[in-house]
Amino acid sequence: MKIQSGDQLAKFLRTVDPILHTTQENSRVIKHVFSELIRNVLEHSRSALGGNVCATYNRKRRKFSIGISDAGRGIFQAMIKHHKFGSHKEAVLAALTPGISGTTARLGGTAENAGAGLFFTKSIAQTTRNHFLIYSGNAYFKLPLTKPRTPIRFHANPLEDHCSIRDGLPYFKGTLIGIDIYIQDTKAFNNLIESIGSAYQLSVRQSRKDYYKRIRFI
Repeated sequence: MKIQSGDQLAKFLRTVDPILHTTQENSRVIKHVFSELIRNVLEHSRSALGGNVCATYNRKRRKFSIGISDAGRGIFQAMIKHHKFGSHKEAVLAALTPGISGTTARLGGTAENAGAGLFFTKSIAQTTRNHFLIYSGNAYFKLPLTKPRTPIRFHANPLEDHCSIRDGLPYFKGTLIGIDIYIQDTKAFNNLIESIGSAYQLSVRQSRKDYYKRIRFI
């Protein structure tokens, strides 16, 4: 689906709701996270064509997959006004770090944009041990599948994740995000969803460190 307005975004969220196959509260929070990502496209990518979103549900594997892309200015250009980066790789890593927003140089972001949407999206993939990918400019960050017995860890610093980071790749004008989610009502998943829901209600008038002290994943 091509999304160029808030009305089209609302239509997509209504369309995707039936295939989430989870509780009403979990569905609400997941849609909130995806809504944040798509709004970033509409408000900050400066793409004349808006964004593209696709979603599928694999019934056999109980896996939900979503892709979001745009042909806008990319993460580096969207954030360079308030942050100094030497490469697209640095910009991608900063975008994944909670509390760093492209709308301000201030730690913790603003009340409207806390710089946490990508961090939470990555965390949802991690808690279901699935893939997550973000590609912008000439760099990407990718989470592989996590083995069942491997402890789940959420890191504010994306470099501490078990991940693949590459740059010097073919240039992609804009941003591409892909995520797989195995939606199940496990304790870890429900705790994460509760934390995300709570975090979006917190004040962000403080440093990133203090802001994320309040979030509990266990």
